[in-house]
Amino acid sequence: MFTTGMFHFIKKKNTNIKVNYYPEKKFSLLLKKNKKKIINPIYLEKNDKKNNVLLTFDDGYKDHYNIYKKFLKNKPSLFFLNGKVFEKKDFLDVNKIQIIANNFKSENLLYLVEELVNKFSKKRFYVNNISNKGAKYRPLDTKNTSILKYIFQIYLPFSISSKILNLIFYNFLKINHKKLFKEFYLNLDQALEMKKNGMIFGNHTYNHYPLTRLKYKDQFFEIKKNHDILQKYDLLDDNFFSYPYGLYNKNTLKILKQLNYKFAFTIKKNKSNLNNPLKLSRMDANFL
Repeated sequence: MFTTGMFHFIKKKNTNIKVNYYPEKKFSLLLKKNKKKIINPIYLEKNDKKNNVLLTFDDGYKDHYNIYKKFLKNKPSLFFLNGKVFEKKDFLDVNKIQIIANNFKSENLLYLVEELVNKFSKKRFYVNNISNKGAKYRPLDTKNTSILKYIFQIYLPFSISSKILNLIFYNFLKINHKKLFKEFYLNLDQALEMKKNGMIFGNHTYNHYPLTRLKYKDQFFEIKKNHDILQKYDLLDDNFFSYPYGLYNKNTLKILKQLNYKFAFTIKKNKSNLNNPLKLSRMDANFL
């Protein structure tokens, strides 16, 4: 058994666009503390020891390139990518939600969402009816952010969810979207540089949808399309997979086995155990 750390944004401080992040200084101290225990993902099976640490990074952010340049040159680590970013040059819906929640300049955001849902959905929707359930969905977030994530990630069909997110994100949120995209995500050249210098890349699905909400054929599309994109660019190593939001079901496991994936990571707060290589636990950075 070993510890797997899961990281997303890692920054010195927020820029004009605010996101929840892990402090770079804290990350540096974590590396120093575990200097001799960092596992090279390629040799994972040979380093299944109690005190060893595997570093994983989800969603392919520009932060990860900066961290690689500063701290990881001799510490091969594992990065999970979503093909939509490379192919469509568009933000993932999960990030649109984060950016809207942290940067929308109005206290009436949830009621704007309510208005738009009722415009596009036949079923009448009231924010107050789901506020209690929504507030418990992501307990590490503020109440309103958790409710917002619940609406878009759990409550709404993806077709309506994406339409409303795009409206708010591109029409109501007054930011420089093109500039932010370049500052937000890894580009292909940066990923290939990281690969050339020993970093390892895995599959995180094409759109970052919660897989348990998808039928088998849609799950297969999400996993296989991203698999093919990463293979095309030589960015898929040893078949590592990370479940978006840590969610999976029997169909997911069946697809991963069909595509010969060796290791897949959840977000369960336990030590990683190779007895279940497609159900490996990971500790969020905040709990390390």
